[in-house]
Amino acid sequence: MKRTVLLALLALNIGPASAGDWIFRPVANGRLQISQQGGAEQGPDMLVQRQAEQASLTLQVMPAGMGHCENGVLTGSGPLSSIRIPLVPVIRSIAQPGLSAQCGESLQFDAPAQSQLVGVKAAPRNERIATAAIPAALSGQRILLGYVNFIQANSQMASNAIYLDLSTLSGGVPSLQAAFDKPSLRFGEVNVLKNSLYNAKLTIRKTAEAGDAAVPYELTFESRQQRENSFQLKDTRGEIFVPYQIKIGSYQMTPGAIYTGLIPAGSATADIIGINFSLSGKNISGLAAGTRLTDTLTAVITPTS
Repeated sequence: MKRTVLLALLALNIGPASAGDWIFRPVANGRLQISQQGGAEQGPDMLVQRQAEQASLTLQVMPAGMGHCENGVLTGSGPLSSIRIPLVPVIRSIAQPGLSAQCGESLQFDAPAQSQLVGVKAAPRNERIATAAIPAALSGQRILLGYVNFIQANSQMASNAIYLDLSTLSGGVPSLQAAFDKPSLRFGEVNVLKNSLYNAKLTIRKTAEAGDAAVPYELTFESRQQRENSFQLKDTRGEIFVPYQIKIGSYQMTPGAIYTGLIPAGSATADIIGINFSLSGKNISGLAAGTRLTDTLTAVITPTS
């Protein structure tokens, strides 16, 4: 069997859920199709929040996962570098050319006399997305690129994720496929008085082209935020890091640790791995209410036969 490396991504979140997460999907003509989870009040290309009268509101565009800031624009990293999502500020659905929503920076909307809807409009540039450069290992996945945060004057924050959905892409004919059972894992509002435990399933499956032989493999986890030999959740400002733990059964997975598994013999068989995530309550003691912590975990699967 051809030696290959598969990637599966899982976004981990602590904080209030948002129905307005943005989904950007490459389509056949190389453009980006935009939708919003849960529907959109002002159209799918516009993400807005109601600003109270006589109260300022701050907007942030922050990279995460496989996104980074490049010349003020949220941009994909590595093989996703052709993904560029410029954002234009809007007030009452009207674009504000005199304002700038720069990636990695904050924009403050001054206190209005009456409440109003403010936010950003996505304005992807006209160049075609280089879908051919996106590796087959990422096909079918939903990949976190960043967040749009709305911070009220009382410091309450609403956070909307920006995802790149590659479910419509078809790569070559891979012999193995890997995916988590969900694109993201949300810890929700955690309790400092107890540990929080959550789980996900990772399925590693042979395709029909892989043959009937059993396939041994090695599994490791990677994260941009791993440090001090542990995986870490990070707040959107990059100032707070909180460690979390990963176990497969009783085996502790730390950065660099290798789990060995076997896809059984037979046609199109699969190995389903239960992965347990835990967060110690004592590690979040002292965090301000509404703090959002995130990480993007990459499962790296390498067949060893």
